[in-house]
Amino acid sequence: MKEQLGTDKVKVYADGVFVDEQKYWIPFRARTLLCVSRPKLGINQQTVKEDPMSPNVSRCLCAFMVLALVPAVWAQDQSSKDGNNGHGLRISSATFNNNGTIPYSMVWNQCSAYPGGLDQSPQLSWTGARGNTRSFIVVMYDVTASFTHWGMYNIASTTTSLPQNAGVVGSTYGTQIYNDFGDPSYDGPCPPTTMTPLSHQYVVTVYALKIVLPTIPTHGDFVPFPEALYQAMIAAARNGDILDSASITGYFPGN
Repeated sequence: MKEQLGTDKVKVYADGVFVDEQKYWIPFRARTLLCVSRPKLGINQQTVKEDPMSPNVSRCLCAFMVLALVPAVWAQDQSSKDGNNGHGLRISSATFNNNGTIPYSMVWNQCSAYPGGLDQSPQLSWTGARGNTRSFIVVMYDVTASFTHWGMYNIASTTTSLPQNAGVVGSTYGTQIYNDFGDPSYDGPCPPTTMTPLSHQYVVTVYALKIVLPTIPTHGDFVPFPEALYQAMIAAARNGDILDSASITGYFPGN
């Protein structure tokens, strides 16, 4: 079924979004967890660190917030070795190979199921950005679990790479939103061993924009989670401000 979004140039289908006939990928259902604090008789936004995707969470009111659509451009050929999406922008990583296994350097360092992780964001390099690019966005998304591990925006237009572990708190490479763990940084894979499939698919995408995004605000006690970045990207896509994208895919604990 097709839905119009206020302009003839934007059309939404079950498997993607079309802006000026260009297809954009939709990662659905970024999750947030709200817990009731009985002594205060109020609702506080909290983070569950141990197995955040587990269905067995006690003493909490779980609210799964469904994001209707996200302008994350899906790679046209994920089997390509360099993550090329069929356009000019190309992405690669010295940390892992496209369609390969994600190393433990990227795995969450509090993951009891897979101990030994260093929780470091991957090294990334990209080429082929258009001359009118003004900023970049990098997102790491777990396609299997609909879970955002990392979001960094307003990366300088002169940037062509990010070193390993660029996604630390307070990174100077760009502005980071809070991921679905509840941290303003990168947090790596920790797929639950009690749910299938055991192996998850992780897609790292770089977007080239012809604008610098406005700073995504904090509203009182509510900090910006991935939905806020995705909404900003939707607005940018509707205005034709996303110039290109490229993705690289990894699997953990293995494909």
